[in-house]
Amino acid sequence: MPLVNATLQTESAADRQLRHLRERAFLMNAVCSEVEASGGDYASQQVRTAVCMFQRWIAEEFGLPDGEHIRFGHGLDEFDDATGAADTIRKIQAGVAVCQDVQLFWWADSRMEADRDAERVCWSLGVYFSTRSVSEF
Repeated sequence: MPLVNATLQTESAADRQLRHLRERAFLMNAVCSEVEASGGDYASQQVRTAVCMFQRWIAEEFGLPDGEHIRFGHGLDEFDDATGAADTIRKIQAGVAVCQDVQLFWWADSRMEADRDAERVCWSLGVYFSTRSVSEF
């Protein structure tokens, strides 16, 4: 599900990394925007769809097998600061925390656990939006 029609044969490794990070940042913004727009209904179909689409994108981008648990931060440690994208990576990592907290909310076994997880989603969402620069999108 690459957002770009095709990888150019002449695309360098650094260009591929930057393309990947731009796509990932774009998708992360979409996920976090859906979470914010849910008004606290983190189990809504819109939130679930956004999070699951992001997981599918990660699986396809990295060629992960079907049925494998997809970590939201998968592959981020493979990027180095040489790409000049340290701020983008930091913002993506803040979004990864949002996705992880939403998933924990889905898996809550009790109302008390769900309430605690919802608070974590609110906090991590605040961190994400405080680190995100509108000019990047």
